[in-house]
This record gives sequence, structure tokens and C-alpha cells, in this order.
Amino acid sequence: FHAARITDVATARHAVAEGTLDMVGMTRAHIADPHIAVKVADGREDEVRPCVGATYCLDRIYEGRSTTCVHNAATGREATMPHAIPRTEGKQRHIVVVGAGPAGLEAARVSAERGHRVTVLEAASDAGGQIRLAARVKRRSELIGIVDWRLAQLQRLGVEMRYNTYAESGDVVALAPDVVIVATGGLPREDAIAEGGELATPSWDVISGDASVSEDVLIYDDNGAHPGMAATETIVAQGAKLEVVTPERMFAPEIGGLNLVPYIEKLQGHGAVITTMTRVHSLRREGNKIAAILTSPYNEARVGERLVDQVVVEYATTPMDDLYFACLLYTSP
Repeated sequence: FHAARITDVATARHAVAEGTLDMVGMTRAHIADPHIAVKVADGREDEVRPCVGATYCLDRIYEGRSTTCVHNAATGREATMPHAIPRTEGKQRHIVVVGAGPAGLEAARVSAERGHRVTVLEAASDAGGQIRLAARVKRRSELIGIVDWRLAQLQRLGVEMRYNTYAESGDVVALAPDVVIVATGGLPREDAIAEGGELATPSWDVISGDASVSEDVLIYDDNGAHPGMAATETIVAQGAKLEVVTPERMFAPEIGGLNLVPYIEKLQGHGAVITTMTRVHSLRREGNKIAAILTSPYNEARVGERLVDQVVVEYATTPMDDLYFACLLYTSP
């Protein structure tokens, strides 16, 4: 009997058929989709929602909280949110979803399951939004399953996907929608550093590979969640010297214990320095280096200075809400 990271029925079936195992336990797989057996029995194996190994469920359990799933919002909320979406008994509507990140894709999927006609508008050439960025870290590449599964369901449900479409209010209204769902996500917030912030590199650019990594790097993480840690893992993987600076009194407070372990393993394995309770107040150019002035978040006193090749900043996101407000104010000619 084996129960560890066998997340799909095909692998389980193969292991039993080859005589490797007598029985397979699929724990997290059933947290992601408790209807695996029903879907297989009904010949709907391709509809099984795959576990993507985010370990969000176990982090919550070990923190004494309810079991929920990063990939399935209904898990742990069954009293108020169904796993199987019932079709509407009312009028079928035309739903326009702007943005094909995880939120937009899920809104489109649920709307289509309800029986509505759905059109999705996406500015990029691919769906996924920040999930596609997060999956660039090799260790977390399975996260792309959040996107792939939803795209497969949207195809099954006949949802119209329009890529490379940067929608403005007029474009949306021209589709004559009954309902508009704005899921346009955000962009990296750029106001973490009081002076000289233009000298810094956004964490997203490091993770995506759009920005090269220098030899001596300081990353200022004023968010404490996965994006900053994904950037650190990307940086040390390229052999750079790294110091992580955070104003928090504890390191990466938004990441659960099990998820924190591999990040720390990578950082310590590459000799990275972690400095807590410290802010990067300002940056200035000094020759071909960048001088980072460090201050205390408690009394704003200067506590040090670093001279590095590159400063990377993670400060969460600024919502791209222009379309939302434009649609609210839109009046047809």
C-alpha cells in the first residue's frame, strides 16, 4: 500500500497493473477532487481535478486550521459552496470575463457550468496570469495544472477564448453582455522604496527571466509570500550571492511551515544571508554598484548600508482596476 504523491488515476492504475502496488492511497488528490471515483466510474476521468502539490492543505492542517485547497475553493466549504455546479433554472445569460488568470478562468468555468454563454477576453497570448509565473520555478511547475485543468473544462463547456485582446470598456460593451466579470489581476507594486526605487528590479522580472541575475544581489521582500521566495530560489539557482532583507520580525510569514522548508533549504545551501526587522529605505548609484541604505522599521534609524550589483524588490501587487471603473462609468453613445 502506497500513499505519497500519486495524484492521478492513470499512475495509480499503472502501478497496480504492473504489480508494483496492491493498493494506492490518494489523499491530497481527494482533497483537490473528492469525486475521483465517481468520475472514473462515469467515464469522466478527464474531468478529474488534479492535485498540483501546492501543499496549502497540509500547511493549514498543521497550523490548526480547516482543510482547504488552493485549487478547489469548495473543499472545506461544502455547506455553502458545491463541488458539482448545478445548472441555472433561470434565464441563460451572456457572461463576459475580462482576464484569464486563475480567477477569471474559474469564474468562466462556473458560469459555463451554470449554463450561461461565456466569452473570455485575455490581453496575453496565453492564459494563467500569475500562476504561469509561479510555475516557472521548476520545483513548483505542477502549479500550471491549475490553469490547464480549467482550460480543458472551458473547452468542454464551449467557452469562447479571445487571446491577445486588451479590452477597453467600449470593447466589452460592444459584446452586449448581461454580466461583466473583471479579473484583470495586477502589476508589481513599485513604491516599496522611498528614494531611488527606479534602480530596483521587480521580482516578477527575475522569476520570468526577463531580467538577468547579477553576481551580488539584495532582495527586499516586503510581502513575505511566495513571489519573493520564488525570486530568491531563482537567484540562488544561478549561483549569485544573496541577502534577503525583510521588515517583518519573522521570515516569510505568509508561507506555511511545509512550504517554507524547501525555500530555506535552498537559501542555506547557497549561503544566503537573511536579515529581518530591516527596511531598504533608499537606493543610489555608486559607480557600477547600487548602494542600499537600510533603516529600522520601528524607529526609522539608519542601521546599515549594502553595496551590491542588483536590488530586487517584492512588494505585492497593484490592482489593474482601470477597466472596472471605466465599465462602471460607461454610458453608451
